[in-house]
Amino acid sequence: MRITDSYIMNSYLRTLNQNKTRLERLQRELSTLNKIHNLSDAPESISRILRYKENLSHTELYTKNIQNGLAGLNTTIDSMELMDAEIINVIFVIAESKNPANNDFTSFADRIDAALKNLLSLANRSFDGKYLFAGTDHSKEPFNFSEGNGIVNFNTHSISGLHKIKISSNVTHQINITGAELFASTLKADGNLSVSAPVGTVSVSQTSVYGAEGTEYTLNTSYTKTAVNTYSLSYDITDSEGNSVFSTPPQPKQIIFSGGKIQSIDGTTPAPFEIINEQSRIKFSFDITGLTESNEPESFNFSLNRKADIFNILLAVRDNFKNGLLPSEQQREMIDSFRKSLLNKTSEAGNRVNIMNSAEESLISQNARLQKLLSDETDVDVAKAVMELQNQDYLLQLSYKVAAMILPKSLMDYL
Repeated sequence: MRITDSYIMNSYLRTLNQNKTRLERLQRELSTLNKIHNLSDAPESISRILRYKENLSHTELYTKNIQNGLAGLNTTIDSMELMDAEIINVIFVIAESKNPANNDFTSFADRIDAALKNLLSLANRSFDGKYLFAGTDHSKEPFNFSEGNGIVNFNTHSISGLHKIKISSNVTHQINITGAELFASTLKADGNLSVSAPVGTVSVSQTSVYGAEGTEYTLNTSYTKTAVNTYSLSYDITDSEGNSVFSTPPQPKQIIFSGGKIQSIDGTTPAPFEIINEQSRIKFSFDITGLTESNEPESFNFSLNRKADIFNILLAVRDNFKNGLLPSEQQREMIDSFRKSLLNKTSEAGNRVNIMNSAEESLISQNARLQKLLSDETDVDVAKAVMELQNQDYLLQLSYKVAAMILPKSLMDYL
């Protein structure tokens, strides 16, 4: 078989171009330290690279969420620890006042007032432009003292809101302690109203509520069925002798059910509402959102997280001192109860911090593994690439020497 000169020339040029292409690729890889520059460079690796990068972006986002959440939670814990110090001061003041030799009630009142102001300041503490105990509404302070009625008001529609973050693709984690669970006195009502009861049926229930003095009262509630799935709620608070101390405003609340659950209260999204009577120092949030309507028998259940909110308890204690009166035993017990709840919430926040720290460590390890996998796909092994570059350069120089022997030939060399 005869091998023509043109075949030899074309074969040589093809090999030369291949050597130059490989040399150029190695030079580009060494200059950028990256093996992938075009989709055609490694088609089989592109899908893995894209998947690794997507997972890396997710882990970085979750890590940032956790870091921000941890900063807020640690500030929350710090605030609650400072609150505990204020409550301990209050307990010391009350203990001192029990000593007959200590009769400077004005000084006691001033010390309680100072502790109350510090507690309010801590309750309104903010971090990163958000109020720690405001739930999900950060447009205004969650707690404010009203000089007019002498009570501390709550922004009840926001302080119960939960703030959650994603710490993995399918896990969310709460990062706040709500003002409602920490400070408010909340009476929760659940149970069932009969869907088959005729219009005009009145369902009644009773439970105990308390004033800031520790005095016990009776809350009487009536649910009057005014239409299908529609009820009118009225209530009356009576003292131990059955005398009414507070009643429903002129317009009872309208409750509408849908699918067995409360759809609206007074035409708005179901939420707890406050019941306040300044004269008896009664102030609590009434949460009826757990009520249902079904074919089950009528029933009512109540749970009260604390007898009164700590702010108004301290206001009552302060006013008692101003009037030369000692705090009641019930008030001391309510303050002790709040401190136990405060410590429990501090511990709960600490557990959340531990969970998030563990999640962050896991994400850091996952990030390192993904970085290693991505590096294996894209990064250049410099030592190996240098050796290949030297080898390709040697082959290229060898090709030039071959060319020096082939290219000078002319027709006279074959005559």
